[in-house]
Amino acid sequence: MKTINNNQWGDVWKNDMHAYDADSELMSMNIENVSVRCEKIMHYVKQHIGDLTQKKSVEVGCGGAIYSQIF
Repeated sequence: MKTINNNQWGDVWKNDMHAYDADSELMSMNIENVSVRCEKIMHYVKQHIGDLTQKKSVEVGCGGAIYSQIF
């Protein structure tokens, strides 16, 4: 069985964080928040979790995707 090479993942994350642009990321999240896809996700979450108003965070999937940032 082949396993994940943790050193390679560390390099990937270092490169990703080095290229991270907070302003660009925030703009992308704001655009995503008004999308039809986001509305569908929010509708689904509201049905299954309830009102998110008082929630500080909701993690969907691995936590690294745009879906986590929407919330």
